[in-house]
Amino acid sequence: MEQEHVGTAEVGSERVNFDFGFGVSDGQVRDSDTNYGNSDDLRSIHSEEEGNTASRKRAFNDAFHVRTDLEDPVFRKGLIFESKATQKAAITEYLVRNNREIKLKKDDACRLKAKCQGDCPWVLYATKSITRPVGYLAYWRADQNISVTTFMERVKQDGLGDISHWQVYRSKEKTLEKIRESVVEHYKLLWDYCEELKRINIGTIALVEGYAGEFRRLYICLGVLRDGFIRDCRRVIGIDGCFLKTELGGQLLTAVGVDANNGMYPLAYAVVEVENGDNWRWFLGLLKDDLHIHNTQHWTFISDKQKGLTNAIESLFENSEYRTCVRHLYNNFRLSHKGLALKNCLWDAARATTVSQWLEHMQQMLDLDPAAYEWLEG
Repeated sequence: MEQEHVGTAEVGSERVNFDFGFGVSDGQVRDSDTNYGNSDDLRSIHSEEEGNTASRKRAFNDAFHVRTDLEDPVFRKGLIFESKATQKAAITEYLVRNNREIKLKKDDACRLKAKCQGDCPWVLYATKSITRPVGYLAYWRADQNISVTTFMERVKQDGLGDISHWQVYRSKEKTLEKIRESVVEHYKLLWDYCEELKRINIGTIALVEGYAGEFRRLYICLGVLRDGFIRDCRRVIGIDGCFLKTELGGQLLTAVGVDANNGMYPLAYAVVEVENGDNWRWFLGLLKDDLHIHNTQHWTFISDKQKGLTNAIESLFENSEYRTCVRHLYNNFRLSHKGLALKNCLWDAARATTVSQWLEHMQQMLDLDPAAYEWLEG
């Protein structure tokens, strides 16, 4: 009979595996020495402790293969049999080949204990191993765009056999439903989270907006960070936004300063539905109040050329200096003006610390490519 893979059992399967190890003892072996008792805590090759790929491969390597191993059984700790009958056949073959007399001291549905008769100290213990399903919630959570064929191959590698395309679709649908439910529950805790922030960090501004019990947007400015910025940092603020790669999406808006070591100094952040002018005005308006900015003349803001952000800065900080982030600027610049020489010239001009140095590098840009120079001046 062809041997089946020991890891193909599914939930509710009647099939059992046996996992046993043998030990040598000079004294009498008692039932209590086996650590059996009546516990159902039996080791499974798909348990949480051994749920990773390396453990599953190790479990497969420790399986007893009938066609190759039954001719000359070698017992070792952690060996796994596909069935109780196979295990007994291996014990019988072992005692015949080694001229031993072995007696089964215990033989029930969950346990087996075999002992060599006479002065031989050889003892074998075996316990029933109940396979548990391999969970794929974390797998789908890490990448919700996994292809059907990739997931089918992953299930096959886990020893759970071949599954159909429809099984993959149903699995994905149920898993994503669980992920959405968990995300919604987390968002419901935001109000309590903000109150806790304000309690343990005096001066923190934490604001959640919503309607009909639904989340709309969130703003947080920690008190100690705000006070440290006002006291010790230069009046330079970088503004940017990025996508949130979660089930519900959204945008993260951030404001960072520059500390004495020229490192980024986090100021405030917000989570909004979409990056637009209204949300930027809301975020920057709260930031302006928190930093107590009444005279905007000596402040400098750095960002990309997002239109809604530019308009918000101009309306809220009328007399401030506004600069464009060179990295964002170059990403747009290189679309129509390519070449290493132009790139170096652009960065040299951005790093210039005096007007004369800046004019020198811009003249080099004009000599290299007048169209690139006009693009920057515009």
